[in-house]
Amino acid sequence: MWLESKLHESQSSNLFPALEVILGRRMHWFQWLGLACGLIGLFFTVRNYLVSTQAGYQERSLVSIIARLLSRNIE
Repeated sequence: MWLESKLHESQSSNLFPALEVILGRRMHWFQWLGLACGLIGLFFTVRNYLVSTQAGYQERSLVSIIARLLSRNIE
């Protein structure tokens, strides 16, 4: 949303076409990143509610792989 608001603010600028191309191409990256972070946060929220021990390295790696796969399929 922040990128979209900045893009709409600069519509009267001479650089608007360049900004539109640059920000438009990268907007989906930020959407994917937001979905991945949300899924990771959701996993650890549920996990911490059910189990009160700290997550190990293997578990964190598994969560990052699952979050990447799910976030690509959600788009």
